[in-house]
Amino acid sequence: MLAQSAISAISPESDKDIATYKIELGFRMNLLSTKRASEVSVADPSDKRVAFDQDFDRILFSAPVRRLADKTQVFPMETNDSVRTRLTHSHEVSNLCRSLSLQILREVSDEKPFGPSGDQENVPVIAAAAGLAHDLGNPPFGHQGEEAVREWFRQHSSDLFETTDGPLSNAQQKDFLAWEGNAQAFRLVTKLQVSKGNCGLNLTYATLAALMKYTVASSETSKAAHPAKKKFGYFQDDKECAEAVLTDVGLTPGLRHPIAYVMEACDDIAYSTIDVEDAINKGLVSLNDVLDMLNQQDKTDKASSAIMVKVQEKLAELRQEKRSLGDTKDIALQYFRSFTIGRMVVDARDTFLANQELILAGKLGSGLIEKSESGQMCEALKTFARENAFQSPKVTALELRGANVLHGLMDYLWRGISEASLDSVFNHKCDRERLASLKKRLGIESTLTTFGRYAFNKISTNYRAVFGRAITLDSKGHEIRYHQLLLLTDMVSGMTEDFVEATFRELRDLDDKRGTK
Repeated sequence: MLAQSAISAISPESDKDIATYKIELGFRMNLLSTKRASEVSVADPSDKRVAFDQDFDRILFSAPVRRLADKTQVFPMETNDSVRTRLTHSHEVSNLCRSLSLQILREVSDEKPFGPSGDQENVPVIAAAAGLAHDLGNPPFGHQGEEAVREWFRQHSSDLFETTDGPLSNAQQKDFLAWEGNAQAFRLVTKLQVSKGNCGLNLTYATLAALMKYTVASSETSKAAHPAKKKFGYFQDDKECAEAVLTDVGLTPGLRHPIAYVMEACDDIAYSTIDVEDAINKGLVSLNDVLDMLNQQDKTDKASSAIMVKVQEKLAELRQEKRSLGDTKDIALQYFRSFTIGRMVVDARDTFLANQELILAGKLGSGLIEKSESGQMCEALKTFARENAFQSPKVTALELRGANVLHGLMDYLWRGISEASLDSVFNHKCDRERLASLKKRLGIESTLTTFGRYAFNKISTNYRAVFGRAITLDSKGHEIRYHQLLLLTDMVSGMTEDFVEATFRELRDLDDKRGTK
C-alpha cells in the first residue's frame, strides 16, 4: 500500500508546476489498482475475467441495481414506460462512460491517459462499472427524496443529536443534515451488501476510486474549491475505508480519479439531454420549444447553434418524406438526442485530452463538460428542464407527496430503532439493568412496545447486522446514536418507491398511538 506520507505533497493547493507533478505521479500513482479490501477469493480458477470485469458483474447483478427500476430519475411515480427511471438512466450513463473512455484511448493509443500503471484497455469496463453504480445510494423520489431526508433531520436535530454522554460530533451531525446519495453509494458497495468478508461487493480500489466523484468527508466540503470538494463522498463511519482506497490508488482526499471525471461528464451528458427528452415525451414541452431556446443562446455557443441547425435540417427532410406528425416528432427527437449526446461526448473527449496533465495532477478545477465547448449548451438544457419540467405543478405535487410519505415512514422506523435496536443487539449479551442504563443514557424510553418491535423488524436484517457489528456494550451514547441514525438512512435510501408507500401505509394502519396524535 502506498504510504500516506509519500503522497502528501501531491495536493491541488501545492505550488509545484505541472511538469513536476507529472514526474511524481508517474512514480507514485496506482490508479488502476486491482487491490480489494478482502483478498479472500471465491472465483473459479477457470474464470478468465479480469478483476474489473468481475466488478462490473458484481454491480450489475446486485439487488440495489434492480431496485433502481422503481426509483425516480425526474418524474415521480411515472406510468409512461418511455420515461426514464434511475435504472435506465444508470445504464445510459454506464454506456456513455464506456464510449467516452474508449474515444479517449483511441486518440492516444501510444500513451497512458489514465495513469502510468495498469493496462489501459481495462479503463472502459472500470468506467462502465462506475457509471452503473453512481446512483445506487440515491433514495426514493429523486432529488426531492434526498432533500426530504435532510429536512427530516433538520426538524428533529435537537432530539436526535444529544445524549447524556454528549452530542454527536459536528462532522457526524453534518453527515445527516447535508445527507448525500453519493456517500450512501460508497457505503452501499463497501459495507452494506452481504459478503463473506463484510466488505460489501468487495470491488477493486480502482473501481471504488472511479466511483468517488467527491473525495472528502462532510466536514471538509467547500463550494468554492476543487470540484471533488463541492459535496462529500463518504460518511464518518466510512472514512477509514475511503482513505484506504484513495491512498492505495495514489490520491489524497480532495483529489479525483481521472475516470471519475469521465463518469461525472457522462452523468451531465445523460441527464441534461435525457431530462429534456422525457419532458417532451410527457407533453410538458415540445421539441420546437427546445430548438427555440437553443436559437436564443449566445452566438458564441457553437454547440447549441450546430445542434439546432442539424435537427432543423433533419426535420425538413422528414417533412419532405410526408411522414405522419407522430413519426416526424419521434424521429426528430431521436436525432436531437443523438446529435446532442454525440457532440458533448466528443467535446468531453477533447477537453480530457487537452488537460491530461492537469487531470492526473488533480488540478483541473472544473468538470469536463463545464470546461468544454458544450458547456454553455449543457447548462442551457439543464436550466430549460428545471424551469419547464421540474417545476411543473404536477411534478411538484408528486414530489411533495413523496416527501410527506418519506417523512412519515422515517418517523415510524425511528420509533422502531429507538425502542428495539439495543434490545436486538444486546438482549442476550448483558443483564437487563445494564441495558436499561444504556437506553437511559440515550434518552430512550425503556418500554419496548409491540409496534416498536414490529417497525424495527421491517428493517433489513443485513443492515441490522451492520449496525450490530458497529457498536458494543461499552460504546458511548453518542456513538450508538450515530449508528442508529445510519441504520435509519441505510434502510430508507435502499427502499423502492412502491415499497416506501406500502410500508408507510402498513405502519400507519398499525400505529398504536395514531388516535392520540
